[in-house]
Amino acid sequence: MKSVRKCMKIQVAGETVCLRLDIAAQMELARQFEEDTIQTVLTAATDLERRVALLDAALHWKGNENQVKDGSELHDLLVDEGYAGAGDFGKLALEIAAASGVVTEQQKCAAQEYVLDAVNGTFKALNAEQEENPTPEA
Repeated sequence: MKSVRKCMKIQVAGETVCLRLDIAAQMELARQFEEDTIQTVLTAATDLERRVALLDAALHWKGNENQVKDGSELHDLLVDEGYAGAGDFGKLALEIAAASGVVTEQQKCAAQEYVLDAVNGTFKALNAEQEENPTPEA
């Protein structure tokens, strides 16, 4: 009997991709970045190296049937699907973490809210600064 594994499913390029960080992947990420998996997940929103490593690890759990086999390729396919910015990729990283048992659903939701608030606050501050100090036209 084949066991059903929990994973986070997304559609990219007409294919279903199933993402999960099994314990081996979590341990490898911890070794690679010398930090807890949750730190890697949270910084994947803005750190491209961690984002691609996280996507790559999430593609390769035991028993997966993913046609996409590379984190960089998956990243590019996600961009083609409309993913952009720290908000989208932070949310995705947290969805993967929740599907993998790294965080609870409640923790995922709280962290997603925090990431969106931080991103929106940053851009709000940048816009305010630009309004105060407009760039002179040439």
